Amino acid sequence: GVAGFAADLADGVRPAEAGLAFAFDLDKGCYPGQETVARMDIYGGPPRRLFLLELEPSAPLPAPGTRVLQDGTEIGRTGSAAHDPSCALALIA
Repeated sequence: GVAGFAADLADGVRPAEAGLAFAFDLDKGCYPGQETVARMDIYGGPPRRLFLLELEPSAPLPAPGTRVLQDGTEIGRTGSAAHDPSCALALIA
């Protein structure tokens, strides 16, 4: 369940969304992206989060970018996936 740089941490994915809150410091000043990070902290966290999805062992692995649906509504997209155990990471809103 560790985020892969290309599949899970593409442009537009914030460190807090990917579970990498340790990668930035809210007390340090003046760095690129500081305003976005501060807004997430003030307003209660990121709008999306990276989740580990357990897949059926016999199911094919989803390609990066595959839509994740709940009751017919898209709630996120997959990133990396692996066998043994069958799982995928997905950014879920």
